[in-house]
Amino acid sequence: MHNFDDVLGVLDMKKLAFLFSILFSFVLGGVALAVDPQKIEPTSADADLKVAEKNTPPRGIQWSGLGQTYLGQMYFSGWLVSQDDKEAVKWFTLAANQGNAQAQTYLGLMHLEGRGVPQDNKLAFKWYTYAAKQGNADAQAHVGIMYAEGMGVLHDYDTAIEWLTLATDQGNADAQAHLGMMYADKWGIPQDYKAAVKWLTLAAKQGHAAAQEELVLMYSFGLGKHEDYKDTFPWLTLAAKQGNAGAQYTLASMYYVGKNVPEDFKLALKWFTLSANQGHTDAQVELGGVYLYGLGGVEQDNKVALKWFTPAAKKGDATAQAFLGWMYEKGRGVPKDYVRAHMWYNLSGSNENDAYHGSRKDIAQKMSPAEVSKAQKLARECLARSYKGC
Repeated sequence: MHNFDDVLGVLDMKKLAFLFSILFSFVLGGVALAVDPQKIEPTSADADLKVAEKNTPPRGIQWSGLGQTYLGQMYFSGWLVSQDDKEAVKWFTLAANQGNAQAQTYLGLMHLEGRGVPQDNKLAFKWYTYAAKQGNADAQAHVGIMYAEGMGVLHDYDTAIEWLTLATDQGNADAQAHLGMMYADKWGIPQDYKAAVKWLTLAAKQGHAAAQEELVLMYSFGLGKHEDYKDTFPWLTLAAKQGNAGAQYTLASMYYVGKNVPEDFKLALKWFTLSANQGHTDAQVELGGVYLYGLGGVEQDNKVALKWFTPAAKKGDATAQAFLGWMYEKGRGVPKDYVRAHMWYNLSGSNENDAYHGSRKDIAQKMSPAEVSKAQKLARECLARSYKGC
């Protein structure tokens, strides 16, 4: 005789979990599983989206379709089974057609992002609306955002605020963040920095990185009253730790100059580097300057400076382009090359940086007419290629 533990040891746990899920589908989904899920497809978008807004499918009980929703979540995330968006859509659709709000919300997301189905804002709006009318906070937030941005539905700021408010009443961070940004940017409502800080802070406390960064940007530009931002620094730090490149750059800048924090060059260098490694242009330029001049006790290194200036210059940053021009002119980290120096000075000037205009004129006097012509041609070609291969 084998005891239950012995049996579990023999069974593949993934298959066991899958079998239990199927059992739940039968028990909780009732006769719905008598329908072949392969034959159930997402309904096409209603010609008039008012149908979706006014005619929510019967709610029934929220147990309805729970097993199918659970299976959809497994395939959606790849938990215990191979990740498969199309399989997730199949199960979510089966549950959504029974009125399960969570499944409807997932279908809204999958249509919005084009996962397992063609990207379709109207279908996303439709499924989100079904779920939102059943009180699903995530769906309410998305419906509000889609009204605010005119995604799959006409712009309607009043309706957007109604849905966002319903979601914020349930503590939804996305809705809090979006409502805060609407107040900050005078987006369909009167500008109110105090209200913006209030909603952004609530979202930030839940770890919403975009809200955290928005708070920091508002503070950096001096928007609103200083006392409204007394709790900003922890959210900036949290956003930076979560990998938000903008927050990392802002935090680095604060430590670099000692703005509202003790000056700490090591911490500044740490956060500049993390931000630059994610492609943040301003951080790359700052790091280039640090290594070019050996600031803060960092060992001067022309090659490392060149490493950081180059990607920023190829993204069109005029300051980085001017620094590259200077490095080619002086032969710092690269062989001296007046043609390339002139090219980068020229490109920098085209991006409205006149600081090195005199340098371009000076270096032209050291070049032959043919070399100047070549440098100008290289600059034109570089612009035409959007800096690729420059």
